[in-house]
Amino acid sequence: MPSGTTDLGAADLFVLPVAGERKPTLVSQRAPYADLSPDGRWIAYAPAELARAEIWVRSFAGSEPGAAPIRWQVSSDGGWDPRWRRDGRELFYLSLDRRLMAVPVNTGGKFRAGTPVPLFDMGDRDPTGFGYDVSADGQRFLISRLVEDDNRPVNIALDWLAVAKK
Repeated sequence: MPSGTTDLGAADLFVLPVAGERKPTLVSQRAPYADLSPDGRWIAYAPAELARAEIWVRSFAGSEPGAAPIRWQVSSDGGWDPRWRRDGRELFYLSLDRRLMAVPVNTGGKFRAGTPVPLFDMGDRDPTGFGYDVSADGQRFLISRLVEDDNRPVNIALDWLAVAKK
């Protein structure tokens, strides 16, 4: 998303239980970016229904049927494409000016979020839709980026797992 606009042609975000009545529940209208916390209790998402995309977190599991869930705004100046760190203690997202942001969070009991901190500029994203992913410890990132030079050499490592074990 290159600007603060939220017209993404986004689909609505639903939750579908795999057991019981299996009735879908609307989480957010027009929320193209969402990620479920590692413990399955929280969902981070960027609803496009607002004037500007922001990152929100709401309870996912254990909500009372029919009760409006409580949600918390995590981003402070726009955001999209949230990702949880594997231990659930940090949430990453992309700012509207293409910086990768990190927010410390507490997901035990009541949800609490710290102040977003910029990590680095993500530059131009790959138009295929895959942007980035986060390692389990939150210290490394896999980033899909546009490359201007199509003549770059490609190195392919075969059986790299066996080499890594030595």
